[in-house]
Amino acid sequence: MSVGMAAAPRTGGLRFGRYRLVERLGIGGMAEVFRAVLDGPDGFARSVALKRVLPRMQGTPSFARMLANEARLSARLHHPCIVQVHEFGEVDGQPYLAMELVDGFSLADLFDRARDRLVTIDPAIAAHVVAEIASALAYAHALTDDEGRPLDIVHRDVSPSNVMITERGVVKLLDFGIAKAADENPDDRSATGILRGKLGYVAPEQAEGGRADAASDVFALGVVFYELLVGGRLFGEGSDLQRLQKIREAKIVAPSAQRTSLDEEFDRVALAMLAKDPAERLGPSAIVEHEVRQLAARGGASAAKLGEFVRSLALIPVRKAMLGEGDTLDPLPGRRTASVPEVVTERVPRWAFGLIPIVLLGGVLAAVLLLGRGSVRIEPHQGPVEPFKTTTTVPSELPSPSLPSSHQVVHLELTGPRGASVIVDGDPAGTLPLSLELPARPGERVVLVRSGPRSTTRRISATEDAALAITLDKISAHARTPPPATPTLRRW
Repeated sequence: MSVGMAAAPRTGGLRFGRYRLVERLGIGGMAEVFRAVLDGPDGFARSVALKRVLPRMQGTPSFARMLANEARLSARLHHPCIVQVHEFGEVDGQPYLAMELVDGFSLADLFDRARDRLVTIDPAIAAHVVAEIASALAYAHALTDDEGRPLDIVHRDVSPSNVMITERGVVKLLDFGIAKAADENPDDRSATGILRGKLGYVAPEQAEGGRADAASDVFALGVVFYELLVGGRLFGEGSDLQRLQKIREAKIVAPSAQRTSLDEEFDRVALAMLAKDPAERLGPSAIVEHEVRQLAARGGASAAKLGEFVRSLALIPVRKAMLGEGDTLDPLPGRRTASVPEVVTERVPRWAFGLIPIVLLGGVLAAVLLLGRGSVRIEPHQGPVEPFKTTTTVPSELPSPSLPSSHQVVHLELTGPRGASVIVDGDPAGTLPLSLELPARPGERVVLVRSGPRSTTRRISATEDAALAITLDKISAHARTPPPATPTLRRW
């Protein structure tokens, strides 16, 4: 079930083809998402989420192809836990997708809100969410064409920001923008040195430069499961090379080492989903769903229980209080509410995969020299996983609905090495030099700029205009990983 399909007012908003854009839900470097209304005769109105390419990105063929690919794949997908695409079209040369509107919050928002309130997520509730996502993946992985041939669809971007949850406990997987199918462009399938998806949720085989498959989606879902169980990031917030190293090694302690109250069955399933070798990983995804759903059932978890938990975090009242009259098309302060995140592709140069062993060797040699002098003692990392570090916060006091419109948007001007990639609050924003309009909100923004082996991170106010002259620093490649634990479960 989706929310937001009832009749809507026929006034207000901006016209875009057959649609009326009522409220902008989110904006990134390449696209923006609106709550839109399709008006019909006799008072009929249908609300949708409309995703369109930004005007300045209209001449970018690669992104237009990704949007078309998302539409083509999604048109084949009909599952209660997958966001449905209604229409793919173009208005004045501007491609768009009209999608099912999920009136809820991303799993990342839910996690963040729980952390802010010092609330631990019931393991059974976490298992229920993961089981619903696994159900969607099992359906997509098993889908065939009209002739009965497997389509071999792989999502390639399973992460908390691509999972939506409503106040009724409905779970939806979205954003098949970088999904892969057997009949896609072979040039795209064979691309090397390009790591598609969010870096903290890619599988070891992807970090090695290999192709993603259904087992890679299971690993990404395993990372989501692990993080919900322990309340922190599995692969940390270090540099790209540090995280790549951790992912390649996949040395993961049992969740119960971080949360002692966990039953050993949660350890067993989570670690099996996170096996380094795809052949040893729990799967296929239908088996993952079965195993995780059993954990949820043992704890009495259900959609109703999940809905109760979402409502207990007061996410929905916060969103509704922020929606005052006259707020149409103005970016909302605070969290994204019913948005559909746009495609995220982390591009890692091919040389980076070969650089990691060199960096590791250099670190070992340096450690040996220091140990020889008796000045340093290296101990294995036994501490808890790193907590989520997010830059999106829910203000303790809601912003005034009469905030002047000039304060709703901040302007960001970035200069520096031409062509360096820019990521703002975890979303790709373009390359230098860059001018951005971003929604004003309480707190700070994190701006990451990188080019080759150099990067820098800057924190700026999320309520004031900023002009930054960027100087890049070399990326450090040292990281520590926890000792491994070996699971035993049925395999692929």
